[in-house]
Amino acid sequence: MQGRKKTVVIMGLLMAVLLANGGSMLYAHLGENPEEHAARIRSVLTEKLDLDEAQQKELETVVTELGKKRKEMRDFHLESRDELLSILRAENIDRSRVDQLIAEHKDRVEDLLAVVSNQLVGFAETLSKEQRERLAQTIEDLTAFGH
Repeated sequence: MQGRKKTVVIMGLLMAVLLANGGSMLYAHLGENPEEHAARIRSVLTEKLDLDEAQQKELETVVTELGKKRKEMRDFHLESRDELLSILRAENIDRSRVDQLIAEHKDRVEDLLAVVSNQLVGFAETLSKEQRERLAQTIEDLTAFGH
């Protein structure tokens, strides 16, 4: 049971940080850019988990690294979309290039998942049992509201 709880906490961290970084684009229509949204999530996690200075630094490292990856993925997405539109408009569709773009996207997603996993496990290991429980409760509260 202890292993399951640790997995749930790590997955919760994953969801929280992904929401802070990747999901932050969804808040643009509310007047909040991705950096502002990430800062707000950092602030909430710092307060709710009562993070000490070392934990705050670790959280900042996680958010910074995931922010870089989010930007890389966003840039790649835009470039790929433009290329796919160009392929679609061509007289003959280059299926091999489409397959190549899909393979490259999969590679980038796998790389992103490895970085996310490493960063979040490192951060989770800095939390006390009580902090992990508060994080789990915060995630449960958010999911109760459909987040």
